[in-house]
Amino acid sequence: MIWIDQVKGISILWIVFFHFFSAYGSHRFPWFVKGSYFSKFESICAPHSVFAMLQCRLESVYVLAIQCGYHSVGVFLLLSGLGLTYSLANRADPPSGWTGWYRDRLLRLYPMYWAAHIIYLITPFAWTAEPIDYRFLLSLAGDRFYPAENLFYYLNTAWWYFGLLIQLYFVFPVLFRMLQKLGPVPFLIITGLVTLISRYLLLCVFPVSGDYVQGAFFACRLFEFTLGMVIGFQLRRDRAAVERLLFSTLTLLIGVAIYATGFLTYHSNATYTFSDPMFTTGLFVIVVHFASALSRMPSISSLVARVGFYSYGLYLIHQPLVFYFGRLLNDVNILTFTLIAWLIIPILAALSIQLEKTINAISERVLGHSSHEAAKPLEPGQSTRAN
Repeated sequence: MIWIDQVKGISILWIVFFHFFSAYGSHRFPWFVKGSYFSKFESICAPHSVFAMLQCRLESVYVLAIQCGYHSVGVFLLLSGLGLTYSLANRADPPSGWTGWYRDRLLRLYPMYWAAHIIYLITPFAWTAEPIDYRFLLSLAGDRFYPAENLFYYLNTAWWYFGLLIQLYFVFPVLFRMLQKLGPVPFLIITGLVTLISRYLLLCVFPVSGDYVQGAFFACRLFEFTLGMVIGFQLRRDRAAVERLLFSTLTLLIGVAIYATGFLTYHSNATYTFSDPMFTTGLFVIVVHFASALSRMPSISSLVARVGFYSYGLYLIHQPLVFYFGRLLNDVNILTFTLIAWLIIPILAALSIQLEKTINAISERVLGHSSHEAAKPLEPGQSTRAN
């Protein structure tokens, strides 16, 4: 199922470019979440001709597409659930038991995560104003979620996702058993209700930091993960039928409709309850079809798939680096920025791939083959093609 690697590759490259652009834009462009996006963008352009107006409109759509890059994180969340479940769907329990399963997961996740912390410390231009204190040790342990106000975005803001993964891995055995006992539809309904209720309570009834809704509290992102679990479960049962459904035109139209409707959820806290589940569901379908179209260009799609297969390392190390280069490009126009960015991003991807391969090899040599077995479909950087 090479399309899974391609979906990962497209998603991680979109996320990296989004972070690159965030540093380059430096608040010069309006943020679409705040409303009146196109009118604000037009006021910045101040076009004096029809051609200038057309250019302004095209640029506004381009910037909007880049800003939506952060939605791709949800696609990885879905794929994590898919990969974990696909690898176990034909078994009652993991071969080495759940204790061995936890051990293998942690041995797969932590070495590269620790390496990313070391890289941050020894890269002079990656430093921020935040001090290296007790939070660094908590981050090394995987705590990026409590207290969210102090840890969620500490040092490298992209690492919040690691804390969410740790929480979901912790409850995965319970979720997997629920899926086996209840079946896909009741399981998805229950976990969907848990997600919506959790989000609504934290957004509207007991308002807390938005970090908890974004991922510091796993229940607020549970549906995206369990949707992936259901897809992985069904792929094991009847791969041809699931892929036929995923790649159908009707599914694409439904996905586009769900994703587009998601933008309406930004109007209030109550409607934002539905935001992440809708964006992830719709965008996953859209990116799957984009990956299918990309397959018609074998040389490009194979490179994208390779980036997707090793996306875990790129996710962990990219943000401080693209922030640095993005700030250096503040004074160039958006076309020049784009050209330079897409010269730098492949270099970062190549370096991160080599780093991840090296860390994995060292881990296997030191810890044995169990960590290698854990690399079958899991988090960003892993794939079902190994099966």
